Amino acid sequence: MSRRLVISGLAVAAIAGAAVPSFAQSFPITVTHDTSNGVSVGVRDGNAPVGGAAVTPDGSACAGLGEDIPVCTPPVLDAISLGGGGH
Repeated sequence: MSRRLVISGLAVAAIAGAAVPSFAQSFPITVTHDTSNGVSVGVRDGNAPVGGAAVTPDGSACAGLGEDIPVCTPPVLDAISLGGGGH
């Protein structure tokens, strides 16, 4: 699966994470988020997982739907020169 598709999925998950709580008052939908080790968001319908996405501090991004195994991209910070110098 392409990195562009995973990033698109993360964007959708972020938007859903912001929009779904307003609808969750009338539906059995639970939205969770965590920022302790990167950023992650998940959506559940009762006890069934709907989807989720995460980005780790090293830049690896993962997204998944339902109970499928999430698809992840490799870390991207290794490819970025931090601290300037030589640019």
